[in-house]
Amino acid sequence: PKFGVMWGLAEWLQLRGSYAESFRAPSLAELDPFRNRNTLLPAVVNGAPATVLGTFGSTAHLEPEVAITRTLGFDLEAPGDSRLRLRATYFDIDYGGRIAEPDPTQGVQAQAAPHRFPGIFFTTDSADLIGNLLASTRNLINFSGVDLTAPDASAQLAALPNFYIFDNRLRNLSDVSLAGFDVDIAYGADTQWGDISFGARATYMSDYEEQLSPDAPVTTIVDTALRPVDLRARGFIGLERDGFEATLAANFVDSYRNPYSRGETRIDSWTTWDARLAFDLWRAGMGEGSEVSIGAKNIFDEPPPYVETSGPQGAALRAPIGFDPANANPLGRTIWIEFVKRWWGVRRPGHPLWGCARHTRGP
Repeated sequence: PKFGVMWGLAEWLQLRGSYAESFRAPSLAELDPFRNRNTLLPAVVNGAPATVLGTFGSTAHLEPEVAITRTLGFDLEAPGDSRLRLRATYFDIDYGGRIAEPDPTQGVQAQAAPHRFPGIFFTTDSADLIGNLLASTRNLINFSGVDLTAPDASAQLAALPNFYIFDNRLRNLSDVSLAGFDVDIAYGADTQWGDISFGARATYMSDYEEQLSPDAPVTTIVDTALRPVDLRARGFIGLERDGFEATLAANFVDSYRNPYSRGETRIDSWTTWDARLAFDLWRAGMGEGSEVSIGAKNIFDEPPPYVETSGPQGAALRAPIGFDPANANPLGRTIWIEFVKRWWGVRRPGHPLWGCARHTRGP
């Protein structure tokens, strides 16, 4: 169910709020048993040499994830001829049984504090448990020195000193909650140079908490590597005149913590610029319902901020790629060309059916 209410306090101000409950069943890819795999690698746990059986993929009994979403906001449009618009929304989302990989190395090293992740990173001497994992999952990497084809392989692993299991398979996490604000402001005006517009959109994540299992502690993960940053923003300025349109936009990602580096460093903020030039052939009388445009993303080819992945903590980033794939794009400058043609609902000014279809433009 979803319920919403909108209250018009004035012609220029509206308040709104909503409450919704939803669910998402696991996808076929998430249930695919052929993606399951094991690794047996040496490690250092609690400062002592150890062997870790890492199991990845999907668990056999994934349940649908559920969510409760609450929003509260307002829309303000200045009265008169002014084209000032301000929209703000507070959102609060609680997930139950969210389908995700635990990835317990966030915030702390699981190898340094395995007791904080019960049921995910744990020691065991159960040959039956180990045998079930070895039999039901492909064994890709084995540096344990134990022949996994031997009948007593699981018993040999269980007898190893400091033997641990890292169960990083998809599962229904106990609880995930997040909250924040979305703000959108825009203004436009007609000038002697043309129709000019500018504005900005920003998302501030005030809270993002995750609990990996019912017995695990609640961990705040906002503003850390591989997780949402607290502030993202995009600002733009545009000019339109006689079918010609130019837009320049800036994208900003705030700096944030890297708990996976030696000594916990901060990842620098990242600002990139986009540009777009468009020409409306229809309005210029050159092609009914046609528009051609060219643009570029990251026009100054700004590289993503460097993210240190050395040391045992760096394993949390899964690969020494030097950037955070959750918050940065390594492609650099990207140039695109676009041509748009409309064949219906379009009429030239002066056509008998002009006014039956409305040509609208927006940022």
